[in-house]
Amino acid sequence: MIEELDDRIAHLRARERVLAEERAELERAIATTPITSLLLKPQEAARYMGVGRQTMYRLLRPGPYGAPPEIPSIKVGERNMLVPRQACDDWVRAQLDSLRPVARAVKRAQ
Repeated sequence: MIEELDDRIAHLRARERVLAEERAELERAIATTPITSLLLKPQEAARYMGVGRQTMYRLLRPGPYGAPPEIPSIKVGERNMLVPRQACDDWVRAQLDSLRPVARAVKRAQ
């Protein structure tokens, strides 16, 4: 009886290692797959922009007092949303544009 349990535990541990390797392989494939679709899931948009999942959801959330979200999204059904890739590009461009005057001022100060 104990030997059977030990064999079963060894089998389960071996299976667990195989599953962990398969999961790591899938995660590598996901991370290296280029994003080409026009509409992205929030996690895909986060990966596309190089930000975390929580940061992306914060950018998609409406602002205080009814202000629009920083990045617009399209609601699909009750709970799902899709993010236009162009909206991500526009947000990044706006952030870079807002930094340009600061960079000029710093350069002048030096």
